[in-house]
Amino acid sequence: MFYLEYSYFLCTFARKVTKYFFFFFLKKKELTNFGLQSYVKGLSSQDQIKLKTYVALRFNKSYITVNDKFTGRRQFTPAELLAIQTIITNELWKQ
Repeated sequence: MFYLEYSYFLCTFARKVTKYFFFFFLKKKELTNFGLQSYVKGLSSQDQIKLKTYVALRFNKSYITVNDKFTGRRQFTPAELLAIQTIITNELWKQ
């Protein structure tokens, strides 16, 4: 019972913390794969799918490749990180 009562609070807190750390990396202009992964983990599952689909269509890559890069099995190139940074800061994937 105790765990179920506070699990929603912990998930909400974890999302806010990961978003804070991601925007901290953006301000320093040192976006890394780790910062991007923590930002994506903080999103809801529907938003994760929207973001990954937008990036896959934008880069002309398969969804599986993009998903592997977001989960950390593969690494983004610096050019891809810069493009994803502009996509996220301008919220192009939400439109």
